[in-house]
Amino acid sequence: MDSCTFTNTKSDALDIDFGSGSIKNTNITNVKNDALDISGAYVEIFNVVLSNIGDKGLSGGERANIYASGMTIDNAFIGVASKDKSVVSINSSAISHTKYIFAVFQKKAVYGPAVLLCENVVCDEKKYMIEKNSILIANSDTLFGKQNAVYNYLYP
Repeated sequence: MDSCTFTNTKSDALDIDFGSGSIKNTNITNVKNDALDISGAYVEIFNVVLSNIGDKGLSGGERANIYASGMTIDNAFIGVASKDKSVVSINSSAISHTKYIFAVFQKKAVYGPAVLLCENVVCDEKKYMIEKNSILIANSDTLFGKQNAVYNYLYP
């Protein structure tokens, strides 16, 4: 998918389940739920702008494998989430005006903990949630989760 625009969606803007592909040069604005919801898929993302997102800018779940570069995420509840045995890698990107820049957790019992790798990500705040056994690697610093039931905390 290249050079697309999604505006004013009432749920997820783009939901990819168990597929593969790439998203390039795309703008997603005014979304009530997730901008990019990717589950069980391999997806590469380049030069995507996400703004005014009700929930997650980029969400990887159910063993997703996501590589993102050149993303801008502005005004979301969570900038990037990796959950349920997913590996999300993001670099050379910017995240601003989010309650949590990153969330790494296990939502579904059938899956395991998740991993989020980030390199050269500029953030206006460094607030994140990492569940026990999940890992956030930020600019070569490895942060291990210590909190239980992160999903229940984020979505009471």
